[in-house]
Amino acid sequence: MDPGGGTGRRGRRRVRRDDRAPARLPGPCRGGTTGPRHGGRAVAGPGRLDRAARRRGRCRARAGLRASGRHARPWPDDGAVLPGPRGRPFQRPRHGPLRPVLPGRERSGPRRRRPSALRRGAGPAVGFRGPQPSPYRRPWAHTSRGVGVTTVAEALDFGLAHARGERPPERAPVRLFVMGAETWRDFPSWPPPGYPPRRFHLHPGGTLSTDSAGESAPDGYRYDPADPTPAVGGVRLALGVRPGRVDNTALEARPDALTYTTALLDTDVEVIGEVSAEIWFRSGLPHVDVFVRLCDVDAKGRSTNVCDGLVSLTGADRTSRARVRLWPTAYRFRRGHRVRVQVSSGAFPRYNRNPGTGEPRATATTLRTADQEVFHDPGHPSAVLLPVRQPIR
Repeated sequence: MDPGGGTGRRGRRRVRRDDRAPARLPGPCRGGTTGPRHGGRAVAGPGRLDRAARRRGRCRARAGLRASGRHARPWPDDGAVLPGPRGRPFQRPRHGPLRPVLPGRERSGPRRRRPSALRRGAGPAVGFRGPQPSPYRRPWAHTSRGVGVTTVAEALDFGLAHARGERPPERAPVRLFVMGAETWRDFPSWPPPGYPPRRFHLHPGGTLSTDSAGESAPDGYRYDPADPTPAVGGVRLALGVRPGRVDNTALEARPDALTYTTALLDTDVEVIGEVSAEIWFRSGLPHVDVFVRLCDVDAKGRSTNVCDGLVSLTGADRTSRARVRLWPTAYRFRRGHRVRVQVSSGAFPRYNRNPGTGEPRATATTLRTADQEVFHDPGHPSAVLLPVRQPIR
């Protein structure tokens, strides 16, 4: 009788130890295992593993199995290439875990599905240079699924080349998605060269221009922390709140927000780099905030946010210059659009409201209304500084 096979009591087939179905498999593939105990091979019987393998091709690849009818066969010789999920090859290395075979720059694994609700963020997407981007790759909010998809994909392109002992492809130091142009661009450094800062001055009547402002009275508004200026879109991480670029029409209609807008652009204007603002400001209270937002107004008059920033002031009851650092951006304002700047004193609850009393914001019990003034005259040239390249070729 063959000690490794044949039949025993009641006609049952006797099997070698290595032919028995193991009890458990690491991860979601329950019912099998791998390791030195089984000679570096994975084996399984016609139990739950086979049913799971038929449902999920990835489970077959991780378990190191090739389904054949109801049963599964172990790996062949080390180094052999086997079909993986969706027909992509996988290779069993002599040592170490299962790894995909990536000819050239082709990715393995299940085909990525387009996320159902990607939202564009308020700033540029920055990353290493990788394969040509898919159409759905765009700037995202922090919680969008596209963040993880792109991050993992580009990290694998870079890391797997090193794991195989190969030289990774050459890539530019900085890669940005230019919003408005809707395209990825490579740059030699950050901030990129060729984008000098240009001052866009605030003018009376709510206009914005590269020309210096003349003599004029300041613009004013009243900020009430009991009815704070709300936060709309922008860089946020909060459940149930839409982040990224949104319509700012309702926000700009509030009496506690000032807007300054350019004339229609006769050519594309590309802004890439650090953005800041210098706002000459005075308040009826010493403790206030200054919030500045850059927006793009399309041909239909819809205003969407590009980037923003906030600074807290003390001694604001004296005329002073508020230097506001906005989020960096990579954005192209299209011909026929307009550039807009918002000035207000808050974005609640993204930024906790300033009570105006100097008390800690988390424990303040008194809220004081403040009358604010924004100056734009030769002695107080309020402006936003944009890194601009113009004209666009």
